Amino acid sequence: MDNRTIGNYIHFLRKQKGLSQKDMAEKLNISFQAISKWETGETLPDITMLLYLADLLDTTTDKLLSGGNILMRKSKKIHISDIKEGFSALDNLKVFFGENSTFYRGAIEGINSKMNIDVEEYLKDEYAREVMLSEAIIQYLMNGYIIDQDQINNEIKSEHMRNMIRKYIN
Repeated sequence: MDNRTIGNYIHFLRKQKGLSQKDMAEKLNISFQAISKWETGETLPDITMLLYLADLLDTTTDKLLSGGNILMRKSKKIHISDIKEGFSALDNLKVFFGENSTFYRGAIEGINSKMNIDVEEYLKDEYAREVMLSEAIIQYLMNGYIIDQDQINNEIKSEHMRNMIRKYIN
């Protein structure tokens, strides 16, 4: 990755946050000229500044240093069986803690509000469960994980869902 790409990404994020170079410099306790040099690719942020910069711009240091590109985590593989096991664990919360327990209701309500769905109904329906499985796979892929193509072909029945997942692989 080159300095200019990283600088363009910093510039993009700063503008997205509605900050001027001066505003950002004040928040980071540095000069606005330093911000300008980063954004033009003349220099890169000091390593001691990266965590603060990433926090201010609501990103991660690896995305900053890659110019906004998601880095593939070749050692991080998704296993569909693990995701399915997670769904089963969610199903089992009701059994272990009781349908009306605060713990179970809190978990379900948290998922429902974050995803804007009725997760209990989705878990009962085979197609809806596969849609949630596909969404979980896509979320992993968006975060740089990889998956074996054969798993998708063997575990995802819907051609539409397989095609959606493949878009994120390539």
